[in-house]
Amino acid sequence: MPAVISKVVLNQRVEEVFRFFTNPRNITILYPPEMRVKILDSQGELKEGDEIKISYNLLGQRFRTTFKVKELKENSIIVLEALDAPFRVWRHEHRFTAGEHYTELEDAVVVKTMQGPLGDYVAQRIIRKMLDYRNAVLRRIFGEEVSEPVYVEPFRISLAAGTVLTALGTLAGLVLLVFLSTDGLTSLLMGLASFLLLWFFSHDLAHLVVGYAAGVRFSHYYIGLSNLALVLPTRLKTMPVALGLRIDRSRSKAGKLGFSAMYLAGPLASMLLPFLPPIILATKQGEVGLAGSVLLTLAAANLVFTVIFSHKVGCIRKALRVLEKPLR
Repeated sequence: MPAVISKVVLNQRVEEVFRFFTNPRNITILYPPEMRVKILDSQGELKEGDEIKISYNLLGQRFRTTFKVKELKENSIIVLEALDAPFRVWRHEHRFTAGEHYTELEDAVVVKTMQGPLGDYVAQRIIRKMLDYRNAVLRRIFGEEVSEPVYVEPFRISLAAGTVLTALGTLAGLVLLVFLSTDGLTSLLMGLASFLLLWFFSHDLAHLVVGYAAGVRFSHYYIGLSNLALVLPTRLKTMPVALGLRIDRSRSKAGKLGFSAMYLAGPLASMLLPFLPPIILATKQGEVGLAGSVLLTLAAANLVFTVIFSHKVGCIRKALRVLEKPLR
């Protein structure tokens, strides 16, 4: 399997660099603050055979993963292997090479996802960004004067581009409604396409529109993982891809009601707009035919599922929680 390879030269003796990596607490300062890396369980200085449990943010969701130290040789190599990561394979090899007054650190990360080559490419791109950030942090820690490390989300979309995308996707779903006519396969397929477009793209567009009206500001969109990941088995958590919208709290002026309305707008849009295809089709035909019945059933099922699911872990839950807690 192909690996992500990274190399960095550090102005420190290999013994010091190696000792730094065997302290699991140092992991929390090596990765971007956005990832909120936390050590949940460790046994002090790492030894071969140890396990360490870490929680972290990835693509908009929170994960917990246990890593096992598969190999550890003093001042030479540390190999960590994930036991329960949201990937089929995750193996991270650190190799330390001593120079006269420096240490060369080489990383090789092998990752295999459930989505095949495309998923592997996405994971490798994320890992490369993380290692670039980590290497910059290491160079500062070990005495080299470099600029403050900056982490750029690998699948970040500008606010303007994301808004155009969601608006066009929602508009396409509405335009398809014009072509619904007879009760047949064509209308069913067009209705399904309209259903999916309205369901997917209206969610973030509603967040944006209501948010701006309420005083909430946003920094950018990003391609991430749906909240469905929270209820799926570990190995399937990276399957449901979604479009996310990042809140800029430093510029937001909304109160609790404003934030609550913004959160609630997304699920309301993705629950109610999918009812348009069966309603339009029934209106044009004067009755609810087979195609309309199928679309209506899907829309009703989507509404019930969203109400239950979103109330537990999604935007409806956030809308309710923001009313209960002080704003940060």
